[in-house]
Amino acid sequence: MATRYDVNIKLEQVGNSLRSLRHAKNQKIETVHLATGISASTISEIENGKHLSVTMDTLSKLSAHYGSSLNEILTSKENR
Repeated sequence: MATRYDVNIKLEQVGNSLRSLRHAKNQKIETVHLATGISASTISEIENGKHLSVTMDTLSKLSAHYGSSLNEILTSKENR
């Protein structure tokens, strides 16, 4: 069973993956917000590992926007 500490680390790592994808596309948070409908503050919190209730729907929207799969985001080298 994952501890709260483990979950927080994973969320931070997922956030790092998403930030890296956004930077690779040379996009601002506002651009992602307008394209996905996810609030800019939520995107920022996810990228910074501060948003503890990330839904699969939100991750799916972000992964689709970046042209990546959920599996790639959740298992990227940054998340190991």
